[in-house]
Amino acid sequence: MQTKEIKSINEFVTAVQSDTAEWRNDGFVRPWFRGVTDALQHKLLPSIFRSGFEGKEFQITKKFRLVAPGFGETPDPQRIDQWLFLMQHHGVPTRLLDWSESALTAAFFALEKAASFGTIQSDAAIFALDPEALNQVAGLKFKQEDYDCFPNTWVQGRTLQTIKFAFGTHKEPVNGMQIHYFEQPIAIYPSTVHPRVTSQKSCFTLHGGDERPIEEIFANEALVQTGSLLKFIVPKEHVRTMFEELHRLGVGCSSIFPDLDGLAKELKYSFNTARGGRH
Repeated sequence: MQTKEIKSINEFVTAVQSDTAEWRNDGFVRPWFRGVTDALQHKLLPSIFRSGFEGKEFQITKKFRLVAPGFGETPDPQRIDQWLFLMQHHGVPTRLLDWSESALTAAFFALEKAASFGTIQSDAAIFALDPEALNQVAGLKFKQEDYDCFPNTWVQGRTLQTIKFAFGTHKEPVNGMQIHYFEQPIAIYPSTVHPRVTSQKSCFTLHGGDERPIEEIFANEALVQTGSLLKFIVPKEHVRTMFEELHRLGVGCSSIFPDLDGLAKELKYSFNTARGGRH
């Protein structure tokens, strides 16, 4: 995978503009980004596989669907795609991996340890992905007029069948027909089931039968070899200054988490920074 070291937000923006210049960027398809706080340890692997809960995926999903209606508004029982999106945004381990259409949102998540004023012990990283290229590798055909390369998640087909992994029904026939699921990860756009989906410009990759990290699955394929998946490294000594740069640009906790908790965190950081304080 191609990597590049960056030491400022300006360097990052310049690198993104240069390195993704040939990727599709229009009203529907844009480059995707994902920030991680540990460049070495964090792989492109969904939480259900890195948490040790993969053997309990169906049990976790079932319990969430049974109990969640008592805590607030939930999706239609038949829209299992929306249930999976909702679970992901509330921190339940799923086979979805978070990405964003906003490079600065991804940078926030890569640098967020700086908000606590603790010691920064690892380099951070921001991944960039061409989602159209990923789906073409998976076998989805792209037609400019109808965007077939990004399938609807609620229509019966291979994408929905892959989502059914989480519900234990991915091998069950549909109307007497066996529908195959995806082995390799694919890129999907979510329904807006939570305000954070909008504020974070969220999008997801969905893992199927192959439970390895994305960079490992495609290590020897063009997706990785020719620059459709990139990694920008932030040395640990620059994490704090870059987070401060984001803060000055107005990218902070309240814009990423548009609720009172997000506002409280942002105020705490702002006033601690202003007086040179510590958490």
